[in-house]
Amino acid sequence: MWKTLSGLFVSLLLLVGLSIYEIRYVTTAMDRIRDAAIGLFHLTEERCATHEDGNALRLLWEAEKETLHIWVPHTSIENIDYHLNEALGYLYQENYEDALPKLEVIIDMTETITHSIALLPGNVF
Repeated sequence: MWKTLSGLFVSLLLLVGLSIYEIRYVTTAMDRIRDAAIGLFHLTEERCATHEDGNALRLLWEAEKETLHIWVPHTSIENIDYHLNEALGYLYQENYEDALPKLEVIIDMTETITHSIALLPGNVF
């Protein structure tokens, strides 16, 4: 009986520990992406952003995406890819007005993903 209870306790500790690690990792990664997207958003508002500025955000996203596939649903990753590629296309054409909403969606998605994995009662129950 004690072996069973101790096994359950160890499993619970592992589950909680892994959950805390997941939340911290995803939050840190999304914060980096959000900060870069906000910077690009401000450059785009000032009409100073270039395709290379957008490419820097894409490189950061590609690097983070490699590990985020483990923790974040594929559809969320796919949506960020889609909006980021559209924003880069608009920046390439210097169409700043159309790039701004795409960047805003990326910023909002990084916040939404972070909140969706948080240990909140609505996410747990």
